Amino acid sequence: MQADQVLTLIKEQIPFVGQLDMRFLEFNADRVELECLLDEGHARPGGTISGPVMMALGDVVAYACILARNPTALSSVTVGFQVHFFRRPKPDKIRVSGKVMKMGRRLAFCDILLFQESEKNPVAQITCSYAIAEGNG
Repeated sequence: MQADQVLTLIKEQIPFVGQLDMRFLEFNADRVELECLLDEGHARPGGTISGPVMMALGDVVAYACILARNPTALSSVTVGFQVHFFRRPKPDKIRVSGKVMKMGRRLAFCDILLFQESEKNPVAQITCSYAIAEGNG
């Protein structure tokens, strides 16, 4: 499966997430990296990107990590999700990088980091697990 196919799938199956201005910078079995342009419409009071937006981007990257390793796992779903917010990113470009830490027949575990475009320290970390399910759901 290619990166553009994953974005099309997300836009079709999760339209509110598909409305985000996302593009993959890297997409392979070892690493997935996505960038997204955000603006004030994605911010919460106080001028920071809202948590749900960052969580959605993290989940997109985790799902892409699964599909980069197993393109037939289209019906895989999130079963665990933990996020740590380190600091408040401003509504601007954000980069989301992820990798599969372990993938078995039934479960996969991913580690995701979110970065503000111009900085090297992450703004948030997400760890999540997916139930692996083949098919197109």
